[in-house]
Amino acid sequence: MVYAESHDEGRTWTCGVVNVPGADPDVVLLPDGRIRLYYVEFPFGLNPPQPGTQTTEPNRVKTAISSDGNNFTTESGTPLAGVHYTDLDVILLGSEWFMYVSTGGKAWAARSSNGLNFTLIGLVNETGAVSGSYFSPMERCAIAGARAKCDLQRRRHLARRTWHPHRA
Repeated sequence: MVYAESHDEGRTWTCGVVNVPGADPDVVLLPDGRIRLYYVEFPFGLNPPQPGTQTTEPNRVKTAISSDGNNFTTESGTPLAGVHYTDLDVILLGSEWFMYVSTGGKAWAARSSNGLNFTLIGLVNETGAVSGSYFSPMERCAIAGARAKCDLQRRRHLARRTWHPHRA
């Protein structure tokens, strides 16, 4: 994975390599100021299967932590794993974590209390990839792709919180 950073409001950029193997990264700024990077680790490593070959080995979501956004230390464990899981998005809402993953034509949601152990909670979208999930301050819910999964209790609870953007 690579990164780009600017110290002059985007006029010039410097690129670098993140010391974490994987793909489909997403980052969350933790309450303590550190950055948790979520990424997908493929079972085939750097040798993808031949086109048309079906795999039953799960892709694994892994995590790494950083205090500077450039140097990451991998964390132990696998927060979520599943066949064909890609395009993940992770959102921290109060003390609850939500992860959205794609399996090609479908998007799935998972929930966690600590951001490190997720449980799949259901299908949220049947029309494609997840990329672009966000928290909507107007709807007070997480939006996965084009469809929202919200409940009235969550709306009332989150209505009392200040919204901070997940990504630029």
